[in-house]
Amino acid sequence: MTWNVWFDKFRQAARYSEMFRMVIELQPDFVCFQEATATFAHMLVESGLLEHYDCSDNGHGGTVCPYGVVSLARKHLHARFAFV
Repeated sequence: MTWNVWFDKFRQAARYSEMFRMVIELQPDFVCFQEATATFAHMLVESGLLEHYDCSDNGHGGTVCPYGVVSLARKHLHARFAFV
């Protein structure tokens, strides 16, 4: 699953919550969020998704300043993320 997050503040919390809900519902193996920000990374941690997914960001948004890509992989896949 891939998603352009759209880093604009317009209805941001509602949009992010709906994205997280859909990921929980559909349970894809991999998720890629484009245009993610530090705010998005913080909300991702709070969403509970990281109980089921390994994440390319540590939840502090350090890899997405000012914005970038956050990738998730189901924990049973034992993904390893590296930045090149």
